[in-house]
Amino acid sequence: MTKIVQILNSTGGGAGIAAVRLNDGLRALGYDSKIICQYNERNAAPAIEVTRAIASDDEAAEVDAWRQIDNKYMSGNRTQISNTLSSIGYPGFDISTLEEVVAADIIHLHWVPRLLSIRTIETILALDKPTFWTLHDYWPMTPGNHFPAGQVDQFGDGAGAAHFLRDDGFGRLLQLDKKHSFDYPNLNIVALSRQMQRNVKASTVFGERDCFIWYNAVDTDIFQPQTPATRAALRQELGIEQDSLVLFVAAQNVREMRKGFALLIQAVERHCNSEAGRKGPPITLLMLGANDLPIPSEAFQVLKMGTISDPQEISNLMNASDYLVHPATEEGFSLVILEALASGLPVVSFDNGGSPDVLVDGRNGLLLEGTPEIGTLQKALARVCQYDETHSEAMRGNARETALRYSPSKVARSMEEIYQQVVPQTKPATIEKERSVASGRRVVRLPIDPAPSDWLQQQMLPPLLGARHFDL
Repeated sequence: MTKIVQILNSTGGGAGIAAVRLNDGLRALGYDSKIICQYNERNAAPAIEVTRAIASDDEAAEVDAWRQIDNKYMSGNRTQISNTLSSIGYPGFDISTLEEVVAADIIHLHWVPRLLSIRTIETILALDKPTFWTLHDYWPMTPGNHFPAGQVDQFGDGAGAAHFLRDDGFGRLLQLDKKHSFDYPNLNIVALSRQMQRNVKASTVFGERDCFIWYNAVDTDIFQPQTPATRAALRQELGIEQDSLVLFVAAQNVREMRKGFALLIQAVERHCNSEAGRKGPPITLLMLGANDLPIPSEAFQVLKMGTISDPQEISNLMNASDYLVHPATEEGFSLVILEALASGLPVVSFDNGGSPDVLVDGRNGLLLEGTPEIGTLQKALARVCQYDETHSEAMRGNARETALRYSPSKVARSMEEIYQQVVPQTKPATIEKERSVASGRRVVRLPIDPAPSDWLQQQMLPPLLGARHFDL
């Protein structure tokens, strides 16, 4: 029976949920698959939870030095082009000696910044085990930002650091550090969409590698359509008029520019004040996620639901809605799109990330081509207002039909096929008694490894690094 470890920083968030669903799907197929993470918000099992051991004064000083480096050369050195997440890539845990990693037949990396460093990723690759890395964003091949803010040249030769950082010298070094540190033949890249695959092939870090495409899973039992009567009752509980056009929107951080919330609010405002809007149904925005943005408009209703982690509650909100509007200008493959489709909710989205892979314009949603703009969203709102009930119900049915292709079992099977292309002997347990019964969680305490990679150390010593000797 093949042993697999899924390595990720956190089981929360979209990337963490996707990794947990894959792990559960593989275990259902009979594989001995385990989670290794730093934060286990979803109580996934079996899981090995890595926490920081008490550090010596010298170790603590070196870890603190990286914080200062980040403040000066990365997070404190940003341009205004984007406010998306950035990660310097140091320090991290060295988990290469954990018994589960040593015993694994396949190692699968997911979203690993803040758990692993560039150096400790290399220590895993140096084990010479078949290793897969699912890219839930673009950090593995950028100067440190997780999305490129439209500057696709950030994927090549470090030049894109100039868009992201005011002083781009350190960003260039980090990107080249990744190129050298990840240059192992046993590393296989997995992209979440065709767009991501194209960007991988254009990158200086991974451009010469084969790149598989694999899609996230959705729990089609929890996320499913409700009856019209139940949907009406859900609206009533929320205080939504039955004739409203309810637009569901979701994001962990609505202030992140790439999420497109500013575009959406302006588009809805313009629509409501247009002739088409005045003739159409009243608009309600049903907003999920931390949201402190003031929305002063009186032209439409806004319901801020805050952060909700219970999937059934989220599915209920979706069933109270007519469309998911996903205004992101950049994306990997947002799980909320699949969850909406599974709930029978058509999706309005710009044609980026995984949206073009799952949406067919006019069939299960609206796929908005071209540069993301307010006017494009406004036209999409006018368009959905014109659909009659027959067309809307057809789209809801098509949405559900689409989502059924991404059930955990089907997605696990597709990853199994990817594994087998690289490791032909990959196989699950063939009889019940061979199946892994481990289901618990254990905590391991490890020291943070503050050391830079050998390549980066050679580039920066002297005069720059050793790590506390960095020119702060």
